[in-house]
Amino acid sequence: MNGTPELHLVKIVFFADGIQKTWENPNPPKRNTRHLIVAVDTSGSMHAHTDELRVALSLISALGGKPAIPQVPQPDGRTDLLGALQELIPAPMEKIVAADDTRPQVLVLTDGLDNFQNLVSLATGWEADGTTPSVRAMQPEGMALTNQEYIERRQELVLEHATEYLGAFVSVIGIGTQVSELLKVAQKLPITVGVLEPLAADADDADRAERTRDLCDVIKSVVTKPRASRPASGKKNEVTRTRPRPAKREPAERQAVEASVPAEMVAAVNEGAAGVVISSAPDPITAAEWKTAFGVAEARLDLVPDAGVPADQRDAQWTDKEWALKFTRAALLWLVSESQARNGECLAGAVLGGGQTSIIKPEFKTKYPGWKSTTNKLLSALKGSHAGDDRSKPLLRAEAAKKDEEWTFEHPDLGKALKYKGVVRYAVAASATEVATALCAEWANGADDWALARDEFLKHTLLADENAEPAAKRAKTAA
Repeated sequence: MNGTPELHLVKIVFFADGIQKTWENPNPPKRNTRHLIVAVDTSGSMHAHTDELRVALSLISALGGKPAIPQVPQPDGRTDLLGALQELIPAPMEKIVAADDTRPQVLVLTDGLDNFQNLVSLATGWEADGTTPSVRAMQPEGMALTNQEYIERRQELVLEHATEYLGAFVSVIGIGTQVSELLKVAQKLPITVGVLEPLAADADDADRAERTRDLCDVIKSVVTKPRASRPASGKKNEVTRTRPRPAKREPAERQAVEASVPAEMVAAVNEGAAGVVISSAPDPITAAEWKTAFGVAEARLDLVPDAGVPADQRDAQWTDKEWALKFTRAALLWLVSESQARNGECLAGAVLGGGQTSIIKPEFKTKYPGWKSTTNKLLSALKGSHAGDDRSKPLLRAEAAKKDEEWTFEHPDLGKALKYKGVVRYAVAASATEVATALCAEWANGADDWALARDEFLKHTLLADENAEPAAKRAKTAA
């Protein structure tokens, strides 16, 4: 492999809901090298793409003169792409009127969407005089955006902020299948775009053997291309993608790829990738441990009816308490499934336990007046473990908010968005992600009577359309 660096790797920033770690290259740049900053998404969903991440970091290191790659933080949390870009790119005092090639290229590796900051408005360009930022609102006045429109508009504002306002030289490599909305927007901007898609389900040994070369071909193409220009109206920039069956290329294409990524480069990248260390996730929680830990919190809040009462002596009050417990479990599973469908976004507990802003119908809250308080206490209890009780484990993670910080919950089955200020938001803890996905799937399919059935739960909410698709199915369709 040619050891002459094509890039100078200035720094690598690992980000999720904030900058998790920054590594700066101690080596000085060599002449005639492109300066590159790499922003690596290490949010929770990146657990599924560590193989691609290792190859990408190994190749970038090789192209940049082989500086030692630091340990990658444990993937956790949400995706604050906006915050990472603002941290990396100094805001200009006035519009950059010509492409400034002395500014580093910023390469973003991500598998999802920017979804962390409470985004109300953002500078996305400059006014005609070239000195005043042009600001666009996240929610245009007089317009009610659907959830899909909200997602796409948010990605558009974030990327326009980086390219049109900050004037950054940005390239994006999307990993996996959940990054489509971000890349759809990136194609319309002066951004070079690549996608590392998974192998086909029927990929054979030859395809798997070609996987590293295929990944390297896309990554190298993206990081070494000249700065992209903004495409003409109605047009899109080309996207370089990996192949679902890379061994099945046409002969001419295979020769071109082998010339770009020769065998010695593949071997070097594989060797380097084996040395990229990603912090291990905490021991995953099993379904039994989830329910046990949940039960500890329930018992402390006196939500569980006395199991010692004989079946023939259980009165209406006992039965009512059991039903309310199963309803509460269903409510928590609904919140978790919604969060996971939104790429791990933390959702306000007030969506369930709020006053005028809850999805729970008023008649339910009238019948169970203490449910709001109980639910908020349960949410708080599930984000920690109780000292002295080994059965207790953190099932949720919490995200605090400033007193006046605004947050909005939108749902296709709500007549209007629910608005909040200063609310605590929750999502699944990293160690519970896998089991929560399985439990939510069982719940949506009616395969577990641990909680009230999903359709029965929805009848007591403002999302009472029994024909509405489960959150996980909506997310899959959108992707």
